Amino acid sequence: MWQEDKGLIQVELGSSVIDLTTKTYDRNVFDQVMGTKIPEPGQLLLEGIKNLRESLDQQENLPLLTVNVRDDDSLDADVARIYFGIEMTQLRVKRIEDILNVLLSQTRKYFVTRPKAEDLPSILAASSADAGDNDYYGAFQKVCTTYFFSVIEERFVEQNLALGYGGNYSLRNGDFAHAYSYLCNALNGINSSNIFPAEIRASLSLDTGNVLRIWGDTQSDRETSFPLYEAAAENFAKTIEIAKFCNDTVRLYFGLCGLAGIAYIFDDLDSTESLISSARDLLIDKDERECLTNFLLEVLKTKNFRLMAENAQLKGIIRELDRELKQQRLVNQMGKFFIQLIIAPSINAALSGMGLLGQNIRISDSRFTAPVQIGFKNYQSKIVI
Repeated sequence: MWQEDKGLIQVELGSSVIDLTTKTYDRNVFDQVMGTKIPEPGQLLLEGIKNLRESLDQQENLPLLTVNVRDDDSLDADVARIYFGIEMTQLRVKRIEDILNVLLSQTRKYFVTRPKAEDLPSILAASSADAGDNDYYGAFQKVCTTYFFSVIEERFVEQNLALGYGGNYSLRNGDFAHAYSYLCNALNGINSSNIFPAEIRASLSLDTGNVLRIWGDTQSDRETSFPLYEAAAENFAKTIEIAKFCNDTVRLYFGLCGLAGIAYIFDDLDSTESLISSARDLLIDKDERECLTNFLLEVLKTKNFRLMAENAQLKGIIRELDRELKQQRLVNQMGKFFIQLIIAPSINAALSGMGLLGQNIRISDSRFTAPVQIGFKNYQSKIVI
């Protein structure tokens, strides 16, 4: 997996590729006595990279930056994954030259037409324009270029914004792990500086929450989905906090909707009602209000059904206890009233789906369908406030 602190060029190798790129060596008794070193894993690849760097420098006057090589147990044995910045190439390796050829072609691609540092903001803006025209391939290529050279040129703003964009484009491809990794690093970078406006912090928190929420939806069991939902809730809550601070009503709206979605999944209808009501109050757009109004009505109906079910259950239990106590001749009218007085307060607890009697009544659809916005659109107002 890509790691921001491991350099711009990273190569991850499966176990068979490690063997392929390591010198074969049969250590004999003489070697043991003389203390001859065993070849390092991947040594043949490292030597190939050194030779390629010298060739590019002498023949094409192009730099091959430092390459971080490491193993990755999550890869298939014969697979290598190569990162140039945040652009990833994954391939099956039959010979070392397969890896070196990718390094060669990517170095030429990036450095033959190297952009000027002052052009990076306009390249990033062009990426957003491409995405608006549904040209996501072109958009992502511009983001990769911006990130790569903003790191070299130490342009902190463009570096972190490019990571945020890259996370959203990765999400479009269903690559949740890289989407989350890019967005997290962008968010960490922006939170470590005071040069970024609060709106960008809110946007990246919202994007990260959306990635985690959608990633959680793809999981098949609670053990894997709920930690993702909990992390999503933290990011939505942060979005709400920042948006309130800077009076950013658009991101406040989507943060409220996002957190309401998690509350609904967690079966917390009280919180869902409160959050959706707050989001609905921000809207004047008729269609958007109608969508949230319909959902709010469903939440209220579900709460009512649960209360009615709990009431019916309580009445049945009271009747059973009353009958049992009469049979034992241990009850009188005052005793009956006392029993009802003790049990009835658990009706209030039924609103959360878990009464004092331990009855958990769930609804059939545990997915929230209110509108969400993902990606570069979060930087624009798409609703009427």
